Amino acid sequence: MSETEREKNAVAGGTLYLVATPIGNLSDISERAVKVLSEAGFVAAEDTRNSGLLLSRLGIRRPLVAYHEHNRAAAGKAIVERLKNGESCALVTDAGTPAISDPGEDLVRVHHERLHDGAFLLGDGLQRVQHGFHLAGGVEERLDL
Repeated sequence: MSETEREKNAVAGGTLYLVATPIGNLSDISERAVKVLSEAGFVAAEDTRNSGLLLSRLGIRRPLVAYHEHNRAAAGKAIVERLKNGESCALVTDAGTPAISDPGEDLVRVHHERLHDGAFLLGDGLQRVQHGFHLAGGVEERLDL
């Protein structure tokens, strides 16, 4: 990878990365997802046990923060504060794409409301389309994505 490509794909502070994780086959994870998980300041996970195992298998050591249905209000505010302070966060779910039908949806909304110009980096391929609909106001619910 050239120096220009590395800079173009650098993990930026203050950014919330929505990172899709494999459903059933670890080799399905994208190179970009591995890069973001490796370089993000911290990882917000639906289940830190499952995500910790995933990170371990990938040889990645990053701080994990629990973010799930039962703590989303308090944890979401704390994550947004860390983003405001310049840290980067990779948001993951147990398997699949975050912020489609899980507590990540609330984190995206709170991040957007609090950091009106807050940066997001969407997943790869079709995940970008799904996240684009989500960020446009939850249209995915009406489209049944």
